[in-house]
This record gives sequence, C-alpha cells and structure tokens, in this order.
Amino acid sequence: MVIPQGKTVVLDVSPPPLKSVQINGTLSFARQDLSLTSDWILVHGLLQIGTAAEPFQQRATIMLTGNNPDEDVMGMGTKMIGVMGGTVEMYGSPRVSWTHLNATAAIGSSQIVLERAVDWQADDWIVITSTDFNPYQANVIQVNSVAGNSVALKQPVQDLHWGELQTYDNKQLDERAEVGLLSRNIVIAGDDSSEQTGFGAHMMVMGGGQFHLDRVEFYRVGQKGRSGRYPLHAHLLGSAGANSFLKNSSIHHSYNRCVTLHGTNQVQITSNVTYNTFGHCFFLEDGVETGNVFEGNLGILTRRPEVNIIESDSFPSTYWISNPNNIFRNNVAAGSESFGFWYDLPEYPTGVSATNSYSPRTAPLGEFRGNIAHSNYGDWDSGTGLNVSHYNVSGTFTDVTAYKNARKGIWLGCCGNHTAVNARLANNLAGFFGENATLRDSLIVGKSANPDSSPGPNSVFTESAWNGGIIRGMEEYDGWLRAENVSFVNFDASQNTEPHQVGRAVAFYVNEGHSSSSRSSLSATSMLNAQPTWFPAVSDPAAEYRTFVVVDTDGLFASPSQPGTYSSGQPGAFVNAHPLLSTAACTVKPGSNAYWCPHQYGGFEVAPILGQAFGSMTFVRDDGVRGRIPGGYAPNGIGYSSSNILLNRTYTIQPDDPFATFTMGLNAPSSNWAVFKFAWPYSEVSVTNQLDGQPYSRYSSEAAFNAGTGLGYFLNATNQQLYVRLVGNGRESGGGRQAVVCNLASCPVL
Repeated sequence: MVIPQGKTVVLDVSPPPLKSVQINGTLSFARQDLSLTSDWILVHGLLQIGTAAEPFQQRATIMLTGNNPDEDVMGMGTKMIGVMGGTVEMYGSPRVSWTHLNATAAIGSSQIVLERAVDWQADDWIVITSTDFNPYQANVIQVNSVAGNSVALKQPVQDLHWGELQTYDNKQLDERAEVGLLSRNIVIAGDDSSEQTGFGAHMMVMGGGQFHLDRVEFYRVGQKGRSGRYPLHAHLLGSAGANSFLKNSSIHHSYNRCVTLHGTNQVQITSNVTYNTFGHCFFLEDGVETGNVFEGNLGILTRRPEVNIIESDSFPSTYWISNPNNIFRNNVAAGSESFGFWYDLPEYPTGVSATNSYSPRTAPLGEFRGNIAHSNYGDWDSGTGLNVSHYNVSGTFTDVTAYKNARKGIWLGCCGNHTAVNARLANNLAGFFGENATLRDSLIVGKSANPDSSPGPNSVFTESAWNGGIIRGMEEYDGWLRAENVSFVNFDASQNTEPHQVGRAVAFYVNEGHSSSSRSSLSATSMLNAQPTWFPAVSDPAAEYRTFVVVDTDGLFASPSQPGTYSSGQPGAFVNAHPLLSTAACTVKPGSNAYWCPHQYGGFEVAPILGQAFGSMTFVRDDGVRGRIPGGYAPNGIGYSSSNILLNRTYTIQPDDPFATFTMGLNAPSSNWAVFKFAWPYSEVSVTNQLDGQPYSRYSSEAAFNAGTGLGYFLNATNQQLYVRLVGNGRESGGGRQAVVCNLASCPVL
C-alpha cells in the first residue's frame, strides 16, 4: 500500500496483513480499536496515532511481520517502521510510567502498596524490580484491580521486594523496589515468530526524520546480533534530534538493545521503562552524541547477548555512555548482568563518526545527578552500579544511590580526580572503589535492614560468593581515595551472622596486592558500629614489603578507645605493621592489624632508567629501624618500585641489586622532605630534574648538605656514598620520579 504525497488516509478498519506500507502523505488512526499488520512500514510523510492535545484512548497495535533477514528496504532492513525524512507521532493514553513500593512486598503477597496513586487497570502487566543482589528476582505480574496506591495482583509475588525508607546518622537511604508499567494502549510489536528467532521489530529514524513517541509499548523488538536493528534507533540525525523524544513508554523483551542514539544530539528520553533486554540498553553509539537528556528512566534486567554487536556487549550496561557531555538525571539501573551506568569513553569517536580531531575523554561532564543503581551482577570486572573509566576531566557525580551491587557501588577510575557528592551506598561488596577520587557528604552502610536472599540455585552467592572476603565501605585500587564528611555504618565483622556472610567488614580497605597511596584519607568521618581500617597481618616484619597508609586528617581516631572518638584532634594516620612506618609514638588499634601514628607519610618511588627489573632493598631509618622495600617489575621493559615512608627522615638504602642509572622521587606535600644515602662506587655523578633536565644543587660538604632545605645532593668521595635530598612534589599522585641519578658515563639523553 502506498499513500501518495499530499494525501491523508484515515485508518478506520483493521486491514488484512499487508506486504508493505509506504507513507508519502499522512496515515492517521481513527479513534477506535485498530490493528495494522505489515512486513514493514516506510514513512516519508506522517504516521499519526493521537496528538499531544488529544491522546489516543483506544487500542492500536502495529504488528510487523517481515521475516526475510536478507530484505533491506532503503538500508533499514525489514520488520521495521523506517522513518526516512518523515515523522512518526504517537500519543497514547496518559499513564503513570513507574513508581516505588511504599511497603515491603513479602513472598506470596497478592497485593502491593505503592508510593503514589496510579491509573493502572485490570489486566495490565507490571514488573517489580529486585532489591537483592540477584537481578533475576524482577517479578512480572498482572494487575487484578487498583484502588489508589494499592494494587491487587493476579499472581502472587515470587520474591521479597523491599519497600521501606531507612535513616542512618540522619541520612536517608532509599532501597525501595521500583514498580514499572509494561502495558500501553499503543503497541509496536514483532510477530510470534520473533520469540524463537530473536528477529524482532524495530524503528529506525534517519534522513532528517523525527519521532514524537509518548506512552507507546515496544514488545518483541530488536534483531539479535544485527547492527543498527534496535527497538528505537535515531541514526545520524545530528542537531535535528532536538525535535524528537521518547516519553512514558515501555520497551520489553528486546533481543538487541533498547534506545540507540547514533550521531544524534539533543533528544529527550524520559520516564520510560525497559525490561528483559539484551546488550547495552540505552546506548550512545559512536562517542560524538551530545546534549541528549536521559531523565527518569527505569531500566530492568539488562542481559548479556548471545552475539555481541561491539566487544563491550560482553559486559552489558543499562546505560552505556560513550560521551560524558549528556544529561543523566533521576534514572534507575535496576539489575544487569554487568553494569548499571558505564562511562566507557573511547579515545576517539568510532564507526562512521571516526576522527582523531576530538576526544570524548576530554569532553565536559553534562550532568549526572540523582541516579540509582542496584542489583547489578557480574564478576570482578563488573557487577558495578556506576563505573567511570578513561575520563580525563575531573567530574562530579551527585546524589548517586547504589545498593546490592554484587561487586562495587561506585567505581571512579582513571584519570580525572573525580568526586561523588551526597551518595547513598549500601550492601555492596565495595561501596566506593577507585583511584584518585573523593567521596563527600555521603553515607555508606555495610549491611542495612534490607535482607539478603538465602543461598539457592539462582542466587549470586552460590555463583560468585560476592562477599566471601571483606565487605568494604571504600576500597583504594591504584591511587588515593578520600572520604570527607562520610558516615560509615555497620562495618563490624561481628554483625555478619548470615551463613553466606563469612568475611570481615571494614570502612576503608586498601588493595592487599601492593602498597597503598600515602594520600588516602578520612576527614570529618563518622563511624557507627564500624571498624575504620583493616590491614593484612604481618607475620615477619623483617620480610614484609607492603606498606599501607590511611591518613586521619582530623585526628578523630587517635584515642585507643572506641573508633570514632573525638579525642586529641592531632592529625595522624593508620598504618600497617611495616617497621619503617611506626615509632614508639604509635598506638595499636586492636582487631585491625593497624597502628595509629601521629606522623606524616609520603610515597617513595625508584626505577632504573635502562629498563631492567631489580631486586628488593633494605632501608635503614636514621633511628636504626630496618625494613624491606619491594623490587621493581619490568612491564614493557620499565622497572618500577613504590613504597610509603615516614617523611622528614633520613634513610640509608641497601639494594640487593645495585644499579647506577635510575630515577627516584617523593610524592608528598611540598613542605616535606626525605634524605636517601646509598653506596656510589663511582668518581662522579649527575643528579638532574627529570621534568626539565635542570641539575640539582650540588653541595661541597656534608655539613652544607645537612644545612640545606631544597632539592640537592652531596657526593662523599671518602666513603663512596651519595646523599640525595628529595622534597615533596605537592602533587596529588604520580610524577614522583623527579630525580635522574646516573654515573656520568651512563647518563641517558633526556
């Protein structure tokens, strides 16, 4: 069927199945129950069901049936509504898209109580999200009747769904289940065969086309493993996307994503519900998409596809964000097989938008505020609520709630010194995880009142034992973390009474595999039934290499009594039992393998320039205390060693494997220093600044060197010792290797 340009056809009867519909003019649905079945529909003009002023109140179903995967209509495939320069306008009956529970729904319940009154109807389908670690505990149930905010159900609730607000330290925690409406009175669907083949319906908008979709249901949509065949796909619209939107709609049982914006800007995606979809759900394709608004959406059960479109589909995220310059506000990621929100930023745009002249990694952060991520499941690399990676601009992520994520609540990774403000984190293996990141004005709860499921055949506890080790409030990975005005609640191992909770709990945890940063800190923190820190036990101090430091900037924990006691107010740090970190002034913190010390610490770094690996070293502190420092591994031919030390002290270095050409540095506040002495069996030496090549000050005597304060060195030819004084570089992290030390005969060209 072809509707000519300039002609309007009012559909007032459900026609028999058609091969195709091409709309060059206008096709408008009459105000009555109608169905339109076709292999495909091509829109150059206007396809209209209802208007913004007069929404469609009856039932309209568009069933798409094109099942020949080799058919390709104008580059848009088949089984589709293809909008090529035209407009699709659909306005369904006004409905509440989703809300929260207002009371816990127990297993077997036949009624739920909602946060607000709803206009749902008998026979509507709803989905209640999981409030546990297991994302598959999302329950799809049919409505029996509605009275205000009370909904009677046709089937009983199969899993417990938490529905109560909690308050800890005067900070509210909301772990209530969301309840989304799947049914709408305008339906776009693939035929029955879609369920077996994974070849569903799709809508593709390109060539300057527009979509105005409000209260529409997409069902049995997306085409498995086929690029560009998504439930709703805005394709290379550029700034023309400003006229398009998807609102108050549902997308469920999709075999390939949910909403894809490809080379398209300024689209409004608001108040939609997605459920049981494969691959990244809300998807910004190439990394050039900017100015789009994702607000108030609820994404439920995002699953790993059988066939990946891109490599990262192996770690499906409900919101996959390839450009930070977009707005994500008040959305929910309620269960995925990997990530909730994933800022996965490419170095340069990809696909048809590929260019080396622009990098998403340096784009400004549009907005990330008020988003919720829970019940996201995965292995060590995923299972995370909010994951930010490869973002080189410092971003602030505000009002994030992340709970019951099998691995991490928030992961703020390399490389922008990011900050999360006013976060609410609970029941995650690690609440706040990252490197060079700050958590401010927030709440972290190790275990809240929201109960865990017992282990079972579908439980994440039997599959990955998420908390078989240590439950962590904050976990430092490969750079400093800071907690500022953060309340830590219920991080006490004695409270772990359930069978699957066998680990200990700690508010601030450092990676056990290597030494920590000396810049990680706790400031104005509150510990309620919580152990501030824990370090691995040291069985042999003479052989211990790892050094752990967490700075107590206020001195809140100086007292040996109850953690969190406001005592001396003297700044200090928690350190592990490495001999070089403690003195007689330190206090043992029982049960944590930690000392609290009234000292300042910095990071010492050393690396041979010529690239060889090197053995460990013994450091002898100026008071005679000895300790071991790790050797350097040689990834890509570059050896490197890092350790924490007490500042403003002198150390004699006794390396197991001497080296004559190396860099060394001190990562510490600029007002601090350390002196290093080591054997130098050469007649001459060069010590220069690695950054600018300028020589350090050379002193003519040991007395003059000791009286100095800046960067400098002294070569004692009599006892063949070299003294080098390093001064803190004042940097937050990195750049510690500031001195290049070499025998003149082996100095490299910088």
